[in-house]
Amino acid sequence: MLSMTCLRFSLSLGSALVLGACTTATIIEASSDYTTGQMETTTSETSGDETGSASAGDGDGDPIGDGDGDPASGDGDGDGDPTTGDGDGDGDGDMSGDGDGDPGPICGDGVAAEPEECDGDDFGGRDCETFGLLNGSLLCTDECVIDTSNCEEDPCGNGMIDDGEQCDGDDFAGLACIDFGEAPGELTCNDCQIDVGECGLDGEGDLCAVDDNCSEGLYCYALNCYDGSVGDPCQMNNECVTGNCAGGLFKNCEL
Repeated sequence: MLSMTCLRFSLSLGSALVLGACTTATIIEASSDYTTGQMETTTSETSGDETGSASAGDGDGDPIGDGDGDPASGDGDGDGDPTTGDGDGDGDGDMSGDGDGDPGPICGDGVAAEPEECDGDDFGGRDCETFGLLNGSLLCTDECVIDTSNCEEDPCGNGMIDDGEQCDGDDFAGLACIDFGEAPGELTCNDCQIDVGECGLDGEGDLCAVDDNCSEGLYCYALNCYDGSVGDPCQMNNECVTGNCAGGLFKNCEL
């Protein structure tokens, strides 16, 4: 936009003669008084933006301003606030902007970047098992948030025995330690598999000379107390929880 400038001369000597011409230069006003011999000159500038204001550019290419609407202290991002601008073109006021106008992660570009949980088929290496689920596949919503509804829950822990499980919670399908050839005790369930580690009677392995030296339910054999679990040495069937003391010279409790 070019400024219109008019050049005017005013002469006063009894009568006035005025000459004028318009140019696209700076406006200059001059007056001359032949009587006093004085000349006054006034110069003014306009900003050349659409508003015609030197203090507030409009960001439309004003050669004086910086593109943000304020030629004195603009930020270059066009957000209308010259004090918080960052020059990155996104108008978020972050003073660490790099000037490239990068809008940050874009949901839908197929690349998962913070704060996105996913983007398209990019789940950042996560799968159903990451969330304690089995089978299936993760889904990504239009908002780039992970959806696990297509994954299957691990049946272990639901309190019911499912395929591939020996137990679940307190459900042991009616089994007890003795069913595994172990002396009385408590079965435990680990990852839905039966553990007999807590089966057996306290005092097994204690030293003894006769049965009366052992705790209740135990018997003395070769100076040690035994509870009759499978594999324990024995002399008679009634010493074994399975009722089967078998073998040669050295017998053992068997299933």
